Amino acid sequence: MKMTFKINIVAVIAGVLLVGTAPAQAMPEFSRRYDTRCTTCHTVVPRLNLTGMDFLARGYRPAPDLDRERHSTFPASLWLSGRYDDQIAKKHNDVYFNKAEIIAADSVGSNFNYMLEWRVFDLDAQSNGTLRDRSGRFEDAWISWQLSNRLTFSAGQYRPLGQLEPGRKVSVSTPAIFDTSLSGSGPNATIRRLDGFSVNTRSPNLTFAYQSIGGRKNDLAMDGLFHQVTIPFVGEMSLPLSRNAVKNAPFVVQGRAKGVFLETWYRKGYNSVGVHSLIDSDRYLVTGLGTANSGDFYFVGGLGVVKNTGRSMRMTSTLEVEYMPMLKNEDFRPGLGLRIDNVSHNGTRPAFVPYLALSIPNSSRYTTLLQLEYFSQSKHERLRLDLSTMF
Repeated sequence: MKMTFKINIVAVIAGVLLVGTAPAQAMPEFSRRYDTRCTTCHTVVPRLNLTGMDFLARGYRPAPDLDRERHSTFPASLWLSGRYDDQIAKKHNDVYFNKAEIIAADSVGSNFNYMLEWRVFDLDAQSNGTLRDRSGRFEDAWISWQLSNRLTFSAGQYRPLGQLEPGRKVSVSTPAIFDTSLSGSGPNATIRRLDGFSVNTRSPNLTFAYQSIGGRKNDLAMDGLFHQVTIPFVGEMSLPLSRNAVKNAPFVVQGRAKGVFLETWYRKGYNSVGVHSLIDSDRYLVTGLGTANSGDFYFVGGLGVVKNTGRSMRMTSTLEVEYMPMLKNEDFRPGLGLRIDNVSHNGTRPAFVPYLALSIPNSSRYTTLLQLEYFSQSKHERLRLDLSTMF
């Protein structure tokens, strides 16, 4: 039986906001643990600021000079989201509850840290107007081991990109340089899909990361020159929770590698430059990526080359600028952005993607995030509004 979940948009908004006003025991995990606000680590949730980037680079440990006392708390957070999706060009629109996600992460001892992000409920609208159910899949499920001050080993399911995490964006859609994929091969549609590759796609991975040049004495932990080698495998870690999810997100882990993913980047605060590539026997992907910051403005730019088996080479490019003012009122964090995406040889013109985001109240108990995006491209116009709460 096909399951769809259509509800009134007023009910989505009301339900999410009511959950967002949960009592003090339902707070974001790290805010509870270190008795701080969301704005300590974020500009606009989920975008990290320098403190948050440093906290992540240290394996979910605060810098010693922050002198943060660790408190006992329930070791998980919950992320709920409702969506209005209007595929204008295709004349499909829908309102639905699209996500319920359990997130847990922490450091273990002095050398280990882990991340678990499980979508117990997951719906998304497809181009034909139907809803795809992938409830039970893992967004992230990994453990990392710091072998030395410069060498780290990670294993599990995650996105392979280290310079910039595509998932920590305030837009609804993903930039083209991250989302353009290499097609896969295999005996059936599921294996072909799982053999495909993009840096926005999670798969079972093994990664060695090495920091060849560290930051100076007063620099943050994520500053310096880094190199990563990742082996992505064909598969998906999932515990499907519905009949349709068994079809759309089955548990599959094969011993076959998709290729070798190589990445090198240099970072100093928000500013970084790097290159990454997937190399396989008959397909490849190479992308140069840069990030920059000036006051309240943040920039991302990239240019890539994608070559699929038996197909002509394509070029991808992204230029994005975001304005995120740091207001005195930390409860209210707005963000505005504009992105230009282009993929050559796909028969379409460049896409212009304006968007806005608002996270409020950013307390130590919870935050609510509003994201509105208009994807403007001939024959692909789309308007999406997401309303989420995290606690």
